[in-house]
Amino acid sequence: LKITEGGGNLEFFIHSSGTWHNVTAKLPDDASSQFHTYAGVYDGSRLVIFIDGKEAASKPCNSPVAKNGFELAVGIDTEETARRLNGVVRKAAVYDRALTAAELSGDAGKALLQLDFLKDAAKPTDEEPILVYGGDFNERPTDGSFSCNGLVTSDMQPTPQFEEVKKVYQEVHTTAEDVSTPVAKLRIRNESFFRDTSYLTGSWKLLENGVAVGEGKLGAPVITPRESAVVEVPTNVTPKGTSEYILRVRYDLTARTAWHPAGMPVSWDEIPLPWGKRSETTPTAPDSNAAFTEDRDRVTVRVKDVTAVVSKVKGDLVSLKVGDVEWLHSPLHLNFWRPPTNNDEGAKLQHKLKVWQYAGIRAKAEKTTVTQESNDVLVTAEISVPAGKSSATVQYRFHGSGQISIATEFRPDKSMPAIPRIGFQAEIPERTQLWRWHGRGPHENYADRKSGAWTTIHEGAIAQLFSRYPDPQESGNRTEIRWATLASWQGGSNLRIDATGGHLLEMACYPCAARDIELAMHPSELPVREYVTVNLDHQQSGI
Repeated sequence: LKITEGGGNLEFFIHSSGTWHNVTAKLPDDASSQFHTYAGVYDGSRLVIFIDGKEAASKPCNSPVAKNGFELAVGIDTEETARRLNGVVRKAAVYDRALTAAELSGDAGKALLQLDFLKDAAKPTDEEPILVYGGDFNERPTDGSFSCNGLVTSDMQPTPQFEEVKKVYQEVHTTAEDVSTPVAKLRIRNESFFRDTSYLTGSWKLLENGVAVGEGKLGAPVITPRESAVVEVPTNVTPKGTSEYILRVRYDLTARTAWHPAGMPVSWDEIPLPWGKRSETTPTAPDSNAAFTEDRDRVTVRVKDVTAVVSKVKGDLVSLKVGDVEWLHSPLHLNFWRPPTNNDEGAKLQHKLKVWQYAGIRAKAEKTTVTQESNDVLVTAEISVPAGKSSATVQYRFHGSGQISIATEFRPDKSMPAIPRIGFQAEIPERTQLWRWHGRGPHENYADRKSGAWTTIHEGAIAQLFSRYPDPQESGNRTEIRWATLASWQGGSNLRIDATGGHLLEMACYPCAARDIELAMHPSELPVREYVTVNLDHQQSGI
């Protein structure tokens, strides 16, 4: 039972054997300002809509009702999560029989589910207060959570975009003048119209593969407004051709101001250096032979103490054990969807792009083959993706070293709409709460919002690296990842992911299920799960 997208009609429908059967009735003229009682009834011969106890529309139907595994919900469709009620519900009930008009007008007896939100709201509670936003007080029309957008939250905490705006607004910029040798020449430009740079102290740090190998003070002169100067930085480093080098320059306040302490960073830039190139990650030399067995539904590969299982039906990696320890709480599968952001919803992308919502998890393997190649086992899955005629080839190479390489060729149907993200998703056990990565950070960053994030080796707790927006949405992404590890704070083994080839990864970790984020309207509604959701992406849309 739902209000149609245009807002003028009420629709009641059932699903049976792949077909939707529905009946529609016009809403009362005052439906947006007054409460009414709506009911959908199916007795095996008719679909009927009642409004305020009176029959408003009906249609013959005798089809059996199909079942699915999605949760029952009020105000949202837990399968088609873009379908939300833009309105208010006081009471709701579900019965296991078709009610008569008389019962709908009076006492219908005991229900399978009876909800009285007005009564529940009046009960005392010891729950912590939460931040609310437009519509939470039943006011209509409303801008929803757009009402509380900003660089800081309502309780004055900086949001992830704070650092991005700070970076864009900085007045001192450093660029490469000549960085071909270890004595780097840099150009510093003061974009300020009215003050020179005497209030700043400059410094530099040289990073080799994300690790500091040199640092010092920046011997910069005082630069007058709208002017620039060239300085030399003697790094005293002998470059290695197989390493990646980045020079980071930073400017801090020399003295305390009314709003910042001395030493507060106010400007920075990082400059990639052409001295070497990151060595592509390759498997370590094999010290064992991978072997496999297969049956109709799966391929099982064993090498050293690693046991992995690939589904022939789906083409997913469904199990990955090291000894007796399982590293997958759910299969590693293709994924093309993200919990919609506020901007996604503003552009109605949750409707326009919904073909991709289940395209990854509902993909199926048309053919799966397995071969022994020297010390390695290669499993190849040819996958049909239910988005037009999209398809993919996924190859799992199990090396004699115990490592796994995954190579994917994705072929989207060109008639399909834009893709929110392209990658893999899996749930892993909650013991892996420590996330460490070499890439941009420490705060979340995206393809179109990453200039305020710097490149080095970062680490933190997954729960804290996930930004809890007032309106839960896609969050916690990091870009340009060379490698990452997921481990326990107590130590022990960890899961390591390396980018291979010339393309770096994007990665996001959720402390819950992805669909938990889609269903929740406030952070307090996100459940505590016994797993972490990991997204490993070739690329994700900007925000």
